[in-house]
Amino acid sequence: MKKLFSIRILKRFVLLTALWLSLSFAFNCFAHSPHDVIDSLELSPNYEEDKTIFIIISDHLRKSTDGGYSWKELSNGLDNKYLLSSIAISPSFKRDKTLYLSSIGDGVYCTRDGGNTWQKVNQGLDSHNIGLVAFASVADNKAVLAAGDQKGLYRTEGKNANWHKVIDQAKITSLTFYPEPENGFVLAGDSLGNLYHSTDTGVNWEIVFKGERWGSINSIAIGSEISNQPIIFVGTENRGVLKSIDKGATFMPVNKGLPDQANIQSLALTHDYKTNPIIFASTWQQAVFRSVDGGKNWEKYAKGLTKNSQADSDLYRSPHFRDIRISYSSKKDKTIFLGGFNGLFKAINADMDWEQMETLPLRLIKGFSVSSSKRHHSTIAIVTYGGGAYITQGQTYKWRIANKGLKRTRLTDIDFAPNYESVGTLYSAHKYCILTSDNYGHSWKRNLIVPESWRTELYSSLRSIFRKLRMSNPFNEIARDLILNASEKTKPYPSQIVISPNFYKDKIIFFGTRSNGIYKSFDGGITSTCIWEGINGKAVTSLAISPEFPSDKTLFASFRGKGIYRTNDGGDTWKASNNGLAFVSDWGNSPDVHAITRKDTGIVISPTFKTDKTLFAGCSEGLFKTTDGARHWEMVEGSADLENGYVIGMAISPNYQNDQTILVSLRGKGLFKSINGGATFNKIASEGVQVNYAIRWIEFSKFYSEDKMVYAASEEEVFQSEDRGNTWQIIKRPVRYDNHREVIRYKGRWKILRDENFSASRISISDTTNAKVRLNFVGSGISWIGMTADDLGIAKIYLDNKFLVDVDQYSENQNLMATLYTIQNLRHGPHTIVIEASGTKNRASGGKRIVIDAFDVYP
Repeated sequence: MKKLFSIRILKRFVLLTALWLSLSFAFNCFAHSPHDVIDSLELSPNYEEDKTIFIIISDHLRKSTDGGYSWKELSNGLDNKYLLSSIAISPSFKRDKTLYLSSIGDGVYCTRDGGNTWQKVNQGLDSHNIGLVAFASVADNKAVLAAGDQKGLYRTEGKNANWHKVIDQAKITSLTFYPEPENGFVLAGDSLGNLYHSTDTGVNWEIVFKGERWGSINSIAIGSEISNQPIIFVGTENRGVLKSIDKGATFMPVNKGLPDQANIQSLALTHDYKTNPIIFASTWQQAVFRSVDGGKNWEKYAKGLTKNSQADSDLYRSPHFRDIRISYSSKKDKTIFLGGFNGLFKAINADMDWEQMETLPLRLIKGFSVSSSKRHHSTIAIVTYGGGAYITQGQTYKWRIANKGLKRTRLTDIDFAPNYESVGTLYSAHKYCILTSDNYGHSWKRNLIVPESWRTELYSSLRSIFRKLRMSNPFNEIARDLILNASEKTKPYPSQIVISPNFYKDKIIFFGTRSNGIYKSFDGGITSTCIWEGINGKAVTSLAISPEFPSDKTLFASFRGKGIYRTNDGGDTWKASNNGLAFVSDWGNSPDVHAITRKDTGIVISPTFKTDKTLFAGCSEGLFKTTDGARHWEMVEGSADLENGYVIGMAISPNYQNDQTILVSLRGKGLFKSINGGATFNKIASEGVQVNYAIRWIEFSKFYSEDKMVYAASEEEVFQSEDRGNTWQIIKRPVRYDNHREVIRYKGRWKILRDENFSASRISISDTTNAKVRLNFVGSGISWIGMTADDLGIAKIYLDNKFLVDVDQYSENQNLMATLYTIQNLRHGPHTIVIEASGTKNRASGGKRIVIDAFDVYP
């Protein structure tokens, strides 16, 4: 039976493969990963001038001042431990630079300098679980409303005012102030379909309509018709869009062209609605709809929008499409933004073709390591969210992009072997794989933690087919259950790496994973064995190995929400080491949605651990210290900021026994330094937090006592300090966009060729005349990486819609990963490069193809 069953599966596989091949040229896009959920979105009222956008994404607040092409994390003062939920922007933002920000757990934050600094404004709130904030839409009215995540509505007015509860029990799900001249009127909707009205900017309220079968009122939009009579649209959970022309006394459905019982998430009117009555609606499942006749008829606009099946999973149950925001000058610039589970989308033309914006840039740092061979000449390595690996050395810090041999460029952690300077070995990881380089990062080898079998290869092929056919779930789950065995279903995803101090002899490496515990390798990462399955599928968030590991066999590991564990026998047995960390029991077993890190604990270990038994642990509950090998922890109270501060980065001096120096980074508060083992701390490098850099990685030079060098990284930048951390300089770096990245747009017929000698192991090839590739980038320069050979043609290059030059790829000798064209000294900002197949060639060439391997963008 098993043999027949396998044959049956294979037959189906062959049929599906044939179908896939017949359709393969119908889809010219690459898969997108669901890591950039847009939880809230707001545009500046002066968007036409300042191009400013704010978004909440992955529990962080980001700001763009170039229309969404580049982003900066805002962190100064944002010490939130819980999810950010909503943004409200002042209608007079150009003048007062004021925004409010809500959190489901931390209450409300306010900024009066455009987001550079934030302060909590929670006076008067009886709950800090705030799900929604709204600003009065009239410039001279400073009323702000805040709705509780479960119940209650609060109001404040003016600077430094207290909040006052104005609605008690209802769960308010939408808030809208009337536009002028009705400058005191407000509407609110609740989760039961009740519509509330206030005539005094939210001080007093009455229910004006009960939509008994509406479900939740998710959005309200108010405009005015020619007679200046207010027109109200409500977007509901169960009844689509409804319209009132009598201030909410009666409503009529206006759903022609919308899906049946559409679950409306957001409504937006053009800002000149009186003369240009256009309304937009986003739905839970089916993109965006537009009406140009005041809601009488709707037309669907979905070109360029993408969805992800994770939104429908039991863990998320989230709408695919959310906030719609329209530029105040939309009649002129046609600009509309849409936030969704799969990212931020922008439409800039009358046809509403959506383009996905790069909200979480490929350059975001996800791993950082330093190796010191001599004073002032440390080697720095980083890995990124999607741009691969980068290495630099010495005082000039010219970065080398290290993507040769990679198949994925979203990497996790990186670490140098202790003898890196002599043997060139370093390690990184990505999904299911350990990555090894034995030649200083010039190329990588991949070692699967769970080796491939015919079952995993079959399942991988089927997943690829389902993706091509846009039928991912539940087909993936069915195929997974039918084909894979138990160990193959739970492929480990390595995220943390530590290497034995005696690596050059014992070849031991430990890998912490996202949900499969801890693995150990005795052969330098070639093969790995699970030594502990971990705790209930919790992520390993930190590993710290004893400097005397060859003799004491001691290793520490922390798990998300479960605190710290210790082994004294090289990983064979583990024991909880949470005595003194009372918060661990309070964290409980709640699901970790959106990769929330407030339950993560970091660990750093003293370089003289054998004698002083000292470790530090940091998390959202503060900084803790042990001097007895983690048998008991005590909170470090070296400054008022550290007490209950949210620790996001730590490092301990290599000369700790003598200088007692540790550095700590606190979320929203900056860098702190102690030179007495944590007894007291002083704030340092205040300029860092003032420009909103949240330091997550810190490493001292091995020669710190002599060269005073310290290195650090936020997710956005790499820094160095030459004066023991008091002042810092950014080490600028490029970012590589390999040919498969989603933001690279292809037009025409292109093929993929795979080989480990290419950057990220693949190139795109076209011999079709006028086939194009386009990349929108932000920087001061760009290089096109391709190849030269005796059968390649001539390409045309355009920058910002202007023809620059023809580039001939012909060469008698083949050169891979070759820099074919570079332009520098551009004005730093958004630009567009287009490369087009000209259909011509050098006389000596045997073909007209053009090759795209990658683009390198310079800061």
